[in-house]
Amino acid sequence: MSYDMIWFKPLSLQDREFTKNLRIVNDKHFLGSNYITHNGHEAFIRDWMHSGGFYIIMLDYTRIGTISVNITSGEIGHVIMHNEFRRKGYTLRAMAIAVSMIKSSSNHPTPFVRVLEGNEPALAMYKKLGFTTKYHVMELAE
Repeated sequence: MSYDMIWFKPLSLQDREFTKNLRIVNDKHFLGSNYITHNGHEAFIRDWMHSGGFYIIMLDYTRIGTISVNITSGEIGHVIMHNEFRRKGYTLRAMAIAVSMIKSSSNHPTPFVRVLEGNEPALAMYKKLGFTTKYHVMELAE
């Protein structure tokens, strides 16, 4: 039995179109999401490349998703898997890597994620990893 290798590649300029397409297809799952413009996405890429902590999830040598890992705060975000690679355990494995990165950092923060209400697949996966609901955030309706 072969076991495909999941690893994180730091975000680079060559990943612009890949990340933009993932974000457009999956924008309904993100807090504060809105239409992604070219300039907005370029700013997003520049900001994350400057600050670090944003990765392309790789399956061997194929880009399959994105994830951000903040080892200072413990936040894991921007978890997006390409449709072709969903429901195969890859996101679960990527999340386990992210949790390990945070737990092994020098200040040992508690890993956390923010999930939109109704994103049942994500909630189920996070629960499988041991995450629990601690807060509910409410917004003022417009």
